[in-house]
Amino acid sequence: MGIVYFIIVITFLLSIIITPLTIKFANKFGFVDIPKDNRRVHVKPMPRIGGLAIVISMFIGLAIYYLITMSIPSIMLDNKFVGYIIGAILISSMGLIDDIYNLRARHKFIFQVLAASIIYFFGISIEGIKIPFIYTDLIDFGFLSFPITLIWVIGITNAVNLIDGLDGLAAGISAISATALLTIFITTSASLEAIVITAVLVGATLGFLPYNFNPAKTFMGDVGSNFLGFTLATVSILGFAKGYTLIAIIAPILTLGVPIFDTLFAMTRRFLAGKPMLSPDRWSCTS
Repeated sequence: MGIVYFIIVITFLLSIIITPLTIKFANKFGFVDIPKDNRRVHVKPMPRIGGLAIVISMFIGLAIYYLITMSIPSIMLDNKFVGYIIGAILISSMGLIDDIYNLRARHKFIFQVLAASIIYFFGISIEGIKIPFIYTDLIDFGFLSFPITLIWVIGITNAVNLIDGLDGLAAGISAISATALLTIFITTSASLEAIVITAVLVGATLGFLPYNFNPAKTFMGDVGSNFLGFTLATVSILGFAKGYTLIAIIAPILTLGVPIFDTLFAMTRRFLAGKPMLSPDRWSCTS
């Protein structure tokens, strides 16, 4: 596991270095969030594409791992890794476009469905469930595997996106969730893809946090929050791909509990108030 710890450190350093560059880039080209209404809690223009640093540092970190291990069959990444990369590029591109041009909710949803469908067809899916001590055989979801996988991926992606309203909140929760999942994956000998992607995610989020804590120097933006949610959803499936058990389902839900329950609460509150359930409120100053 030495290479895993090495890749965490490398990605952390990359994120520390790249984040200030994205801040300068955003300021130079006007990709900033201006406090023009009472929903914003910041009082000065703020770079809003800081999450691009997380995306870039993760991709570089994964590329470094791939180059180091490409001639070592026992620790090479398989096609599921390729599926994740394609889906992650799609979801982060959507987030970046949204940060710049403000996409409609239905257009963002289409991107999310496409990204979730891509990883499914590359073999990253929730195939079934085992209930320990009650029914030990795998309960196969069959044709329901596809919609269940989509619901999980899209749900977690939007959960992280919707909590991205306070300095350091989404990045901090993602870092904690990724660290918890990585610990579970290593101790349970989960798939190599899950371990490597989660390790890189830990490094990238920890490197970004110093610039995102209050008072923040940059916002993560949709490019970062959608990417983090998509990645957490994907690795939570990959990590238990050998057969979902009841405990395996509960583990990622507990580690992602804050964004999940905050999302459900926010959607319920907006529904009762007669507002669109995915509409932003004052907490969501970067949405």
